[in-house]
Amino acid sequence: MSFRSVLFLLIGLYFANSTFYDEKRAYKLYEEWNKNEQDYDPEDDKDDEMTSTSLEDRKKRGIGSKMAVIYLGEDIEMEETERISKIWERRLVNMYIPINRFVVNKKTIVLSMKETSRLKKFITFFHKQKDCKTFVIDQVTYDCGTIEEDQDL
Repeated sequence: MSFRSVLFLLIGLYFANSTFYDEKRAYKLYEEWNKNEQDYDPEDDKDDEMTSTSLEDRKKRGIGSKMAVIYLGEDIEMEETERISKIWERRLVNMYIPINRFVVNKKTIVLSMKETSRLKKFITFFHKQKDCKTFVIDQVTYDCGTIEEDQDL
């Protein structure tokens, strides 16, 4: 047998025997695993981010999230809006600012920050962008392109 055929056989066996878990099944499996574990201590789960889902609890621990709405000034094609938002997403991730990106329409992009510790860098990033007109965070409107690329706030 050639290397390629062995590789395809192994990949086929993997997908044939793998079980895909949704969030509920994975959490149930996690609970079952904890019951069977000898060294399990329920106190370890108290500060776990997954066990506390209320927004107030997340804010108390400093785990917040922010939404930013970015308005593009001119009417451009949807493909161009997608391209611009992907570039911004890559640049923000390279700056260690994890985000979720949602293109609403040709002129509007919504970015959701997973944590707020780098909010100032996020705002500075959009102050430097020439592709957008304004952006809104916490009901405060900022103008894009107000500082040069080599300047900092």
